[in-house]
Amino acid sequence: MKNSIKKFVLYALSTLFVLSGYVQSVQAATVSSSISGTTTVNQGANVVLTFSLNPSETIGGFSARIQYDSTYLTLDAYEALNSVSIISFNKSTGAFNSTTAISRSTAVVRVTFKPTSAFTAGTSSQVRFIDIKAANEAGTTTINGTASSVNVSVAVPKSTNNNLSALTVDGTSVSGFSAGTVTYNLGSTNASSISIGATAQDAKATVSGTGTKNLSYGANSFGLSVRTSKYTSYLPRLTLLISQKIMGISNFCAIFST
Repeated sequence: MKNSIKKFVLYALSTLFVLSGYVQSVQAATVSSSISGTTTVNQGANVVLTFSLNPSETIGGFSARIQYDSTYLTLDAYEALNSVSIISFNKSTGAFNSTTAISRSTAVVRVTFKPTSAFTAGTSSQVRFIDIKAANEAGTTTINGTASSVNVSVAVPKSTNNNLSALTVDGTSVSGFSAGTVTYNLGSTNASSISIGATAQDAKATVSGTGTKNLSYGANSFGLSVRTSKYTSYLPRLTLLISQKIMGISNFCAIFST
């Protein structure tokens, strides 16, 4: 009886291994896709993207489509890569096909897009690699590929404007202030502190050095600076030199230094 049970278990296990191996052998073939290239460009520059396929087994040919928004991009040119022979390529629809066999991850085509006038700074648009269909090497089975996409965008130009549009002391505009004026005569004060305010011409720039400043007898120096998107470090814009009244003598002035 025990020998019969052992034989049955061994038979069941061997059958399971065989079935497991069979299931693995009939797994469906796949074709994945990808898009690479520079996805952020300056305004007016072309967008160049490379489209690749990666089959799980050798394919004997394929068809696919490159989808893009004609509001922002125009398909200008294409170039077949890695000896892939493109039979036809429709620039209007982005559809193309090939009978070249591919057995591994392969860049199949490089496409150049020209920007339209609507593709301006800060604008982005999606490009997709879709409708991918491949045939197995024998040509008996159709394999549906996996789509991919990338977002392409136009970079916002970095600002070099580190000028001030306003300068205040204790909430009052400095008399005669202008971005090009470098020296101001502010008179005298007996205050123990002042509040310096400043506004940059570039709304995205950062001003540092403002706020409440304590004063001591003699010269008081306070630095202000403006940081723009063009620069990674703060730039010196002005220095305030302030003196309180000393034995009835007053000297209160501001000097800008660039």
